[in-house]
Amino acid sequence: MVSKIVWSSLAIRSYIDNITYLESNWTKKELSNFIAATERKLKVLKQFPQIGYASKQNKYLRKTLIGKRIILIYRYRPRKNAIELVRFFDGRQNL
Repeated sequence: MVSKIVWSSLAIRSYIDNITYLESNWTKKELSNFIAATERKLKVLKQFPQIGYASKQNKYLRKTLIGKRIILIYRYRPRKNAIELVRFFDGRQNL
């Protein structure tokens, strides 16, 4: 079990960008679903940090879906007993 989750500055910024996008283009229901899905996924990652798919571009990064279209990119650091959140990517946006 992982003891902590660390948010990178890019992860924080992309998470806020996704919230802003959902607030302006979708309903409050989709926004609350995204936030709840993120919280659930982080709990699962703490239990099973290697559940995400390994990235083909970078062997240290892993990807997992949050909802239908938002991908969480993260790095598992077993020596530090931590998961570093790298970025939330939403394919609906032109980022």
